[in-house]
Amino acid sequence: MDPMSRAADMSRLTAELARSARECRSFVEASRNETQQAVRTMTNQRHAMANDQRRTLQQGHAQLAGDTAGFLRQTNKTRRATANAQLHDLHQGHAQLAADTAGFLRQTNKTRRAAANAQLHDLHQGHAQLAADTAGFLHQTATARRDMAHTQRSSLRQGHAQLTVDTARLIQGFSADLGLLQADSARAGRTWRNFAAVMRAMRSHQPAPSARGRAPAPRTAPVAAHPAVVAPEPALTPVASEAAPAASLPRDEEVFAYLANHPDGLRLIEMEEHFRTPRIRLAVILNRLIDANKARRDGERRIYFAS
Repeated sequence: MDPMSRAADMSRLTAELARSARECRSFVEASRNETQQAVRTMTNQRHAMANDQRRTLQQGHAQLAGDTAGFLRQTNKTRRATANAQLHDLHQGHAQLAADTAGFLRQTNKTRRAAANAQLHDLHQGHAQLAADTAGFLHQTATARRDMAHTQRSSLRQGHAQLTVDTARLIQGFSADLGLLQADSARAGRTWRNFAAVMRAMRSHQPAPSARGRAPAPRTAPVAAHPAVVAPEPALTPVASEAAPAASLPRDEEVFAYLANHPDGLRLIEMEEHFRTPRIRLAVILNRLIDANKARRDGERRIYFAS
């Protein structure tokens, strides 16, 4: 399309747009005039309607005021009459209630005095019965207590006598066992010394001296082909002889502490070796610890543990 044709089209479009704009302005102007006219008409109608409503409201207000005043007068008259009737009824009810309350209180006081007198009489009788029962019970209790005390004293005397006898027998048994143990220890010491002398003689190829002091036998010549073989000295625990000093008796706390340091338990012979005290005395200490719940004994394995 050439520029001239395009310019002609643009001119036509511009003219149409200008005409449309003028038509729009004319329509808008006409619409504005109609709207203004309608607004003026509505304003006038609203003013007229408001005046009518104002007159109607004034008339209704006057009528309502008159009706309300009449209603209030009638209501006040009815309320006064009702209040007077209720006041009269209240005076009558109060008088009747006062009379009924006075009669009820008189009857209640009479009944209460009668009940109090009956309860007081029952209390006196109950107190007398309770005093008699208490005296009888105390007398029976004192008699039973005296009999029980006498029985307990007799039982305690018998038990004390039996305990004294048992304790004496136990001490005698312990003394006999201790004497036997000391004799055994002395014999074991002599046996050990004789055995040591025999072993020393065997090492030196000399005959051992007799235990009864006999003269030694003449020395024999050793065999050349087969030299004497000396047996090794057995690893025996030496028993304390009568010449060894007596070990002091350990205290209960020392035995308990030694048990506590060995949670796997200890046998009586192990504690005897540690404290160098006869097992009979250690058994007494262990029994005291067991009675005090500080130790316990495994009867199957014969092992003592600290509790």
